[in-house]
Amino acid sequence: MPRRRYKDVDNCRPEIQSRAQNLRASSDDADDEMRDEESAEAYIKDLRWFDHWLDEHEVEAVTDLTVGEAENLGYALVDEFHGTTPQNRWKQIYNLYDRLYRNRKIDENPLERWDGIKSNEFGINKTTEQEKHLEDGEDYAPSSEEIRMMEQNVGAPRGRNQALIRFLHQTGLRRGEAEALTIDDIHREEREVIVRAEHAKNDKRRVVAWQPSLDAMMDEWLDVEREMFTNGDENNRWLWVNRGGGRLSAESINEVVVKAARNAGINRALYADANAPLDDDGEPIPNRWKISAHNLRVALGTYLANETDMGIYELSKVMGHSSVGVTEDKYISHKDRAGLDDLKKYGRDM
Repeated sequence: MPRRRYKDVDNCRPEIQSRAQNLRASSDDADDEMRDEESAEAYIKDLRWFDHWLDEHEVEAVTDLTVGEAENLGYALVDEFHGTTPQNRWKQIYNLYDRLYRNRKIDENPLERWDGIKSNEFGINKTTEQEKHLEDGEDYAPSSEEIRMMEQNVGAPRGRNQALIRFLHQTGLRRGEAEALTIDDIHREEREVIVRAEHAKNDKRRVVAWQPSLDAMMDEWLDVEREMFTNGDENNRWLWVNRGGGRLSAESINEVVVKAARNAGINRALYADANAPLDDDGEPIPNRWKISAHNLRVALGTYLANETDMGIYELSKVMGHSSVGVTEDKYISHKDRAGLDDLKKYGRDM
């Protein structure tokens, strides 16, 4: 089945081009106070989809959208996408119109009437069990901005912890899988990581990868800081080590992430699970956090499932799930009419 390709932003409607220019101008990976460039491009993709939707519905100009057509937009988002995509795209389109309204280019934001009731009206809401503990505006999967904030607010040793957070997010590894890695399991030139079967949750060997943006951090960790911690001991093969050269435990890996998110001001304890410790009064102390090492993995899976063309089978393999069904349950919202339009369009007529 052919995959949809949206127009390049330079060929989109003028208002969308202007908004894209603004997003890019206010993004800079080198500036901690600005939005990261990856997020800006994701927002622009949302607007490119909207331009395509306007074409399909024969709405000539962005400023021509009516309140009624905005209602159709909400239904289109939940019909076409799963996971957090409908909410994210609605937000970017809403911001586009809010900007036009504030600049007096339109008399009202056509999405405004639906924004407060989009959860009940269209089903654009949070659905997973843990997300029920989150407040409005909080996402179970950390955004790129939040992950970058975490990197900038890690505790010591700073170089290792920054590299570790980005490594977990880009590879999608479980903390136990990261704990078990050795130097022999990584191939720096190919940016690939071998997860051995004995350390994988599904008992199956797999290969994952990291992105070029991690290279400098990994080089600093492997060639400088790690060498200091291990005193250059070539017999020490653990990839992630503590200051004494010992293997960094899964619990310690999780603590690095939890503390970085707390330091960044974006973390909080959600609730106490069955294993929670008790305080002096015998009351359970909340021990489940909004952002932990697991959430970095979920952030990658959510992004790949909803913002890219990666297939569900490929995603299942990358995430190390025991079956495609597990991947669907975690990242795909099931709808009884999903695929119906494609079946009508592409089904075999004979």
